[in-house]
Amino acid sequence: MAKFTDVLKYYRHYWRITLFSVVMVSLFELIDLFTPYAIGQLLNVLSGQSLDWPLQRLNAIVSQQFSIPNNRELAL
Repeated sequence: MAKFTDVLKYYRHYWRITLFSVVMVSLFELIDLFTPYAIGQLLNVLSGQSLDWPLQRLNAIVSQQFSIPNNRELAL
């Protein structure tokens, strides 16, 4: 009867493709989570509503660092 280590040895050639698959699936999941949030924030800017607090803070930091006005165009 095969031991568990024998089974692991059989799959040792596939660890790279397994790692690649896990990383790519994780990236797709992050994109899947980020896309609706980004669309919602874009709609907030276009409708004249304020952004979420973290994005407001990021806009303020960017506008200070690059000496540009903190307005709707920067938020877009």
